[in-house]
Amino acid sequence: MPSENRLDGIDACLNIGALERSSGCKRREERDMAGQAEQMAAELDRRGTAVFFREYPNADHGNVPFYSLTDCVEYLREAWQR
Repeated sequence: MPSENRLDGIDACLNIGALERSSGCKRREERDMAGQAEQMAAELDRRGTAVFFREYPNADHGNVPFYSLTDCVEYLREAWQR
């Protein structure tokens, strides 16, 4: 019986902004959003998900969707064609 925790055949697109790294900011260190995103990507990968993970150099939590939208659409287009 296959494990109900397997995610084979599922693709995930995860993007973060590099400005979410702590850089000496206590609030960012406490939140560790970049670290949490990396852990999520690793766990999804471990469970069989095809993970597309990208870090945008000059982006933060508020503007990473703007930067990543076209990349995610392109990734999904390519995944759909497989």
